[in-house]
Amino acid sequence: MASLETSDRKRDDALSTLTGLVKAFSRVKEVSSKEAYDKLSKLFKNYAGLTSISCEKETEAINHLLKELKDTDYQTALATLNLTTHVETLTKAQA
Repeated sequence: MASLETSDRKRDDALSTLTGLVKAFSRVKEVSSKEAYDKLSKLFKNYAGLTSISCEKETEAINHLLKELKDTDYQTALATLNLTTHVETLTKAQA
């Protein structure tokens, strides 16, 4: 059971890091970064509080989030904010 708990903690940390980094751009004035932040923050608001729900529901929700993040518009926003690596970290933690 410790292995599952450890994996869940790594996944929670990866999700919290990605979410926190998106939020860090909330006060940026540079146009392309602001547009990328606006796009991603709207998406991430739909997934607030994931780390506190049951493991099964969290898995399902993160799978859905990762699927949405593959959309070209989100990929562009992630690249603009240099967050692609953090999505990859979440993807690996989810596996």
